[in-house]
Amino acid sequence: MIGGYDPLGNISSLSRNGLLSIDNDDIPTYGPIDKLKYSYAGTSLLTGINESSNPEKGYASAGSTYGYDNTGNLTSDTGKGINNIQYTYNDLPSFIQMDDGTIEHFYDADGIKYKTIINENSGETTTYHYLNGVEYKDNQLEAIYHEEGRYVYERDENDAPVGEYFEWYLNDHLGNTRVRFADKDNNNSILVDEDAPEEDELLSSNHYYPFGMSMEGTWAPEFGEDNKYLYNGKEFISQLDLGWYDYGARFYDPSIGRFLQIDPLADQFPTWNPYHYVHNNPINLIDPTGMFAMKIDGIETKFVDEQGNTLIETKDGSDEVFVITENNMANFENDIVDLVQDGQESDIQANHEIGESNGFNLNDLEENAYGGFPVGSAYGDAGFHSGYLTGYKDEKSQPGMDFMVGMDQREFSTQSLQGRKIGVRHRKEGKMNMFNPQLQNNSPKYDMEAIQSFHPDILIKERVILKF
Repeated sequence: MIGGYDPLGNISSLSRNGLLSIDNDDIPTYGPIDKLKYSYAGTSLLTGINESSNPEKGYASAGSTYGYDNTGNLTSDTGKGINNIQYTYNDLPSFIQMDDGTIEHFYDADGIKYKTIINENSGETTTYHYLNGVEYKDNQLEAIYHEEGRYVYERDENDAPVGEYFEWYLNDHLGNTRVRFADKDNNNSILVDEDAPEEDELLSSNHYYPFGMSMEGTWAPEFGEDNKYLYNGKEFISQLDLGWYDYGARFYDPSIGRFLQIDPLADQFPTWNPYHYVHNNPINLIDPTGMFAMKIDGIETKFVDEQGNTLIETKDGSDEVFVITENNMANFENDIVDLVQDGQESDIQANHEIGESNGFNLNDLEENAYGGFPVGSAYGDAGFHSGYLTGYKDEKSQPGMDFMVGMDQREFSTQSLQGRKIGVRHRKEGKMNMFNPQLQNNSPKYDMEAIQSFHPDILIKERVILKF
């Protein structure tokens, strides 16, 4: 549970419950495992974490202090035993010196990792090579990855080959690997037998806390070859207890919910700290590259009639379905149209005046309504610019939309509302500089009341605000 954030989205405290122990009868005991307090220098640099719960579980340290270079890249972490980190010219970690050994990463000119060398103080060295989904371990083919899992080359403790087979992954909506299985004997069935690991074909089951840290539990243990690709399908670097995920442009620590290097696109998100993870919304958003968050394609709230026909869908990261009964259909449709019509006449002129006074002509928008503005549709684009210009005028007002009257009201109102909400949010958070800053300082009211003025049985969720 997150205890709070500061205005820039920095986490102030975090607590977790989890597995404490399993007794001889395989009965688990659960309780607090983390109670973290974050300390910052300036606006964004995390300087320390204090753990006041269980230093052996979860975060797995009594606390940490952190150091950075002049670019803002992490260079030390006492809790993980990281003494020094060296970086490439494009701020990717190339050499990590730890209490128990070193980790070296090698990249091509585009910043794509092609080799990792793990040097343990015990003298053991392990080398991994990466080539477009084909991976080698100590110069032996380890696995070939594909969209649904991987083809594995299994080896014994002496690295002698003992078999090869397809492994299949079951992923959740975030791309997290939840279940891993294989039909090793090709009998078209999956054998589950924890007491016979050589034969068990349910190879692992994984669960995650928000922000990606793996849970401990009594679910299926790990069998077969280790799988490194877990949360968001990213590679987890567990060697030397590093506990980082490689997102490509940056590395991420799921135990604290922060990236460890500055966002390469930080200038596009001036109101957020440059280390935040997916705008602190890890349930609905993902970050495929380590550079910016995005909504999850295909996850949407739907409003359907009794026959299952879709009336409205809002791509907000939720997969809930609301059924509008025949008795409520008239109210549902009327309320949607009201959102467009109510207050329109009184606000149109004010909207134009505000826009023109700040160098933006809504007549140009009218002439180029299908020209590809940020929201991606004529209705949504109109709403976006209206919301950004006016902020919020009235609970059901849709200023600046007069040229849309007479078109498909249901589609128009849905898309324009979504666009308008984004416009209001961008204005509120100062993420666009296309208008006079004076306009951005009016503290506009957010547009949720207009959405919630629907029939009491209807709820449209807040749309996720993303980079355009």
